[in-house]
Order: sequence, then structure tokens, then C-alpha cells
Amino acid sequence: MKTFKGIDVSHWQGKIDWKKVRHAGIDFVLIKATEGVGFTDPMFKVNAKGALAQNFPKGVGAYHFARITSVADALEEANYFVAVTKEFNFTGPLVLDLETNKAKLNKEQLTMAAEAFLDLVKRESEKNVALYVNKNFHDNYIHKIDVPLWLARYRDESRGPGVECDIWQYTDTGRVEGISGPVDMNIAYGDITMTKQSENALNHGEYRTEKGDTLSHLAATFKTTIKELLQLNQSSNPHDDQNRKHEGKESAAAIPSHKYYTIKSGDTLSAIALRNKTSVKQLQQWNKIKNANKIYAGQKIRVK
Repeated sequence: MKTFKGIDVSHWQGKIDWKKVRHAGIDFVLIKATEGVGFTDPMFKVNAKGALAQNFPKGVGAYHFARITSVADALEEANYFVAVTKEFNFTGPLVLDLETNKAKLNKEQLTMAAEAFLDLVKRESEKNVALYVNKNFHDNYIHKIDVPLWLARYRDESRGPGVECDIWQYTDTGRVEGISGPVDMNIAYGDITMTKQSENALNHGEYRTEKGDTLSHLAATFKTTIKELLQLNQSSNPHDDQNRKHEGKESAAAIPSHKYYTIKSGDTLSAIALRNKTSVKQLQQWNKIKNANKIYAGQKIRVK
């Protein structure tokens, strides 16, 4: 399996020379954005602009250090995270960093709160999401969630994580050119750059460029070349902001419009399904709801 080398950073790394980091062989970067509600890392915008400008081959993502005490609190923190990160077109995942449980939630409560956070972030940002936990949290405080797992377990790189995960943070004392002090080092076991739009594009054959996109990144994402993208779009200008077509599995398809509803206290899926002339099963499928009885006020779901 091919692996990729990455780092995660915050204001603790101070001023970073991102050009040097890129040339040091780093494939991806994860940047601290927010914590709780109301705190934005003081170096977040500087780090995001600097890292995105270097076009790291396996993407740049952001993470939120959670202080979740309930589902309602998780939704509030998720909304804050989305509001702060929406300025940037991150190509890596938006991550829930879950390391504390001061409210002493049980496994079911903490898992439900984490799922609420991740569902809201994925829906509102249309980016991939992931969960960061250390091995102790993984083993004792939370059930498995169906998102990529970023696991912290510090030990020699040659030993591997010892737990199935998508990204492994193996040390907090790494050294990388362009960063003056120690930095967290990570290994990714696969491509972490795919966004929801990219996944749709692979199936439907058409992609609309977003702010921050480059043809080199699009070419890598869709396993083609810059020359082929230019030919398919009948353009000789690599900076044209138009639909960039690629060789997908099917021809381009229209995207249907959807209707969403924010759940209120006392709502049930059966009542919502009845009002919207659909079924509970369909609502569960659209919104990836495993247990029809586990919905909560403030949750935004697709109903058509």
C-alpha cells in the first residue's frame, strides 16, 4: 500500500516557511482552525493561505479541537467551525479533534454528539470529514463512526499504528525543513483529498472549478493530465474558470434540487416523512441515519 507523509500544525509552530515544507517531501497538511465556540487559532488564516499556495499533492485540511458536552453543543461547535473554514477551499478533510470528555458522556452520548458534528460539517461544507482520536479514546470512549479515522499513537514508525486507521499520527517531535521547532508527523494510508464534488465528478464526468483549484491538482485528482484537461475544455488558458470535464464513467448529468428541513423538538422521522410524502426508510438513506429514533433538535436533514 502506498503511503503519504504529512504534518499537522497550529500556532505552536510559529511562523512557517511553507515553500520549504513543500520541498521537504511533505504530501499533506492539517491545520488547526478552531476550538470550542469562539476561539480561532491565531495562525489559522496565515497557515491556510501559505499551505494552500504550495499545492501539496495530497491536500490541505483543517481541524477543530472539540469541547463537546452534548449534541446541542456539538452542533454549535460544528457551525462555528464551518463558518471559520468556509473562506478557504480545503482539498483535505475537515476534522473533528476529540481528546477531552469533561462532561463525562458515556460512549453512546459521545458517539452521538460526534456524529452530529461530523454530519453537519460534511453537509454544510461539502468536504470530506474525518475523526481524530488517540488510542485511549478509540478504545474506551467512543464507538466506531463511519468516517476516516485519524489515530494518534506515538511509537516508532517501523511498528505501524497497530490499529486500522486512515491517518496515523506517530510522533509530536518530528523535524521538517521550514519549521523551527518540533511538529506532529503523520502517515496517510490512501488519498485524503477527495471532496464530495470530486466524488460526484468521477461518476458524472463534469466538475465546476472552485476558488483555489489548479489544473495540476485537478489532473492528479482525476488521474489525467493538464494537456488533456485543456483539450477537453477547448481552452489554451490554464486559468480559465469554467467547467473542467474529465473522462468519467458517464456523461454529465443534471443535479436535482433537494429540500432540507431542520428538526424541531418533538419531531419524529415518521411525522416528517408523512409531511413530505416520503418514507422513513428513504429519509434514513438520504441522511445516513442508522437509528430512526436517534434524531435531535437542530439537525438539518434532506426531505426531498
